Amino acid sequence: MGFRFREAGPKHVDVIYGGGGPTNDVPEAYLEESKALGDRLKEPDWLKWWSQFEVSTVIGDVNYSATRPGVTVRFVGVELRISISRPQSTIPRSDEARSLARQDLQAALDRIQKKRQSTGYPPIGS
Repeated sequence: MGFRFREAGPKHVDVIYGGGGPTNDVPEAYLEESKALGDRLKEPDWLKWWSQFEVSTVIGDVNYSATRPGVTVRFVGVELRISISRPQSTIPRSDEARSLARQDLQAALDRIQKKRQSTGYPPIGS
C-alpha cells in the first residue's frame, strides 16, 4: 500500500499582453485595440481557457520592429509565451488597424489550439 501525491494545476493564471519596443510610428488604433485585447484576455472565461494548459503565466508581446509578420508560441514549464511580429510599416493608418490587431492575436490563439489540440477559445471581440 502507499499513496501518490499529485499536484493540481495552477489555481490562478497571470496574463500579461502588450507591445514591445518603440511604438512611435505604430498607429494608435492598433495600440488601443492591443490594450483592450490584453484586458479581455484576463477576464474569467479566458482565465478558465488558459488554465486548461496548466500554465501559471501567459506572456504575450507584439514586436513592432520585426522585419516580417509572424507568430511564435512556446510552452516553457508553467509559462506560455506568445510573440507576435507585426512591423509597424504593415499596419494600416486607419480603423482597419483594430481588425489587424485582432487577427494577429487570433493567429496566435489558433496556433495554441493546434499545438495543444484544445477546445475553442472565448470570443476576442468584434
